[in-house]
Amino acid sequence: MLSRTGPKIEQHIPLLQAAYQRNRSTTEHVFTYKSLAKKAITSNNYEFHVLLMALSKDTIYQATLIEDLKRIVEKYEFHIMKILLENIEYTEMRKSFSEPFVTNTGYPQGNSFSAVFFIL
Repeated sequence: MLSRTGPKIEQHIPLLQAAYQRNRSTTEHVFTYKSLAKKAITSNNYEFHVLLMALSKDTIYQATLIEDLKRIVEKYEFHIMKILLENIEYTEMRKSFSEPFVTNTGYPQGNSFSAVFFIL
């Protein structure tokens, strides 16, 4: 499912989003910053200004994600993704289930979609 929907979803991920992206790693961003800093330190009259911003929060809002996916993927793909996103009521640990709970934010980590859903 991820290989089928991944290319469609990738088209909607901002270019500034480097995490979990092929050919856009955060390593490249760090390397660029380090190179500019080295140039400024070793050169005369060379200035550069850096603004570091966190453009998103570390939360997945399921309702927003569901609306975004509805626009991006095919109907049958959306149906499967919606099942994975909605009605998460239990956690399982060592073959035991937690007490029931309701959530409208977040997504289970470790799933193949978790990184994709997070950056979308």
